[in-house]
Amino acid sequence: MLDWENREVLIREYKGDLKEASREHRKIAKKEKLEKTADDIRVQAIYAEIISSTKYALYWLEHGIERPLDEEAAKKIPRHRRAKHITNMDKVSYDVYLNQYEAPVENVFNEAKEEQLDQLREIISMFSNRESDLFYYIHTVGMTYGEAAEEMGIEVGTVKSMSQRIKNKIEAYFKYGHQISLF
Repeated sequence: MLDWENREVLIREYKGDLKEASREHRKIAKKEKLEKTADDIRVQAIYAEIISSTKYALYWLEHGIERPLDEEAAKKIPRHRRAKHITNMDKVSYDVYLNQYEAPVENVFNEAKEEQLDQLREIISMFSNRESDLFYYIHTVGMTYGEAAEEMGIEVGTVKSMSQRIKNKIEAYFKYGHQISLF
């Protein structure tokens, strides 16, 4: 564990390194496109990684937690995997994170939403039991085809074929509508 004095020394060293890396990165970035060699591009990418890693380390040293995800980045991560990206947060920070990104949405249903839910129910009713299971595993649980195949005890190729049938049924629904019986 770092004491306060050593932490301040480390922060100053990281800030100096960040300044130097930024200066070198800018030198290469200012070169004209035709003047840059493949080695310059490789070195510039290395400096960009150094800058990114140093900024991350500085934030962690200064605040004691990982840099929180911005709203757009948080939305791109599936809800069940977001917890992996907040590993160093204490309980209070985690609660703040949950309130900010996981706040319950008010159940305001208007006619358009009800219609969409009815459509979804109709579409799912067209699936066989296995297709419904696959749809659930992939779109609700967030499994890959391989994970879903293992869970269902079938081959990955079968999962891919079944997934294509599901897509075809959904496309047909939106093209022709849902028909329960002929009479």
